[in-house]
Amino acid sequence: MGRTLLLLVSLLFFSKSFGLDPDLINNQWHLEKIVVSGEEIVPPVNEELPNVLLFFEDSGTGLNFWSFVCNVLNGVPEFSGGDSFSFSELYQSLGGCDDPTNTPFELQYFQFYFSNDIGEPYVYEIVDEGIGGMRMTVTVQNGDVAYYQNSVLGIHSVQAIPILMYPNPANDQIYIETDLPLNKLEIYTTTGKLLHSQNNPTPSLDISTLPTGLYFMKVYQGDRVSTQKFVKR
Repeated sequence: MGRTLLLLVSLLFFSKSFGLDPDLINNQWHLEKIVVSGEEIVPPVNEELPNVLLFFEDSGTGLNFWSFVCNVLNGVPEFSGGDSFSFSELYQSLGGCDDPTNTPFELQYFQFYFSNDIGEPYVYEIVDEGIGGMRMTVTVQNGDVAYYQNSVLGIHSVQAIPILMYPNPANDQIYIETDLPLNKLEIYTTTGKLLHSQNNPTPSLDISTLPTGLYFMKVYQGDRVSTQKFVKR
């Protein structure tokens, strides 16, 4: 309860201090499409890439920007007004995609964010569509636009194994809920190194010994396999 209250107070501080729309940092955002030079590009949907996620995380000393395809896009955002942000740092991991159909899209999506120079603004607009639904656009300096819709933390992902994994980001424990028991669980780094393998895993997973960062969790259930991304604080 204390940690949750601290997070809410921290997010409120950021919102009021920098004139941010609190909806920007209180939601996870799913990519609908990007429009590059007038061409609409829709992300593929498959086992490796059920969705393309974006969110802002409170690190305790500031906000971090995260977005995931096969690899991770991570940056340190700076806010100078209520409708824009820029990056003082922006990085991507280099693990590659297992499914080759995802590679061209990842290159286009990451290039969308790298098309701005460091310090140049990304203009965002959030529209409330009612009943909790919101849409967000992010526009870069050359006029290209990314379109997102919001989602609630910890929703069931539509993929090979219906799975609920929470909290995410997490500190010490991750909880896993599925329709049927899992046969096996594996944790990998973003470069593909296997860190942990467990047969017949329990619903609670101890991640306290993992360094801070992004990880992939692969779970097995009979002949079904699902890959999830999570952030260790």
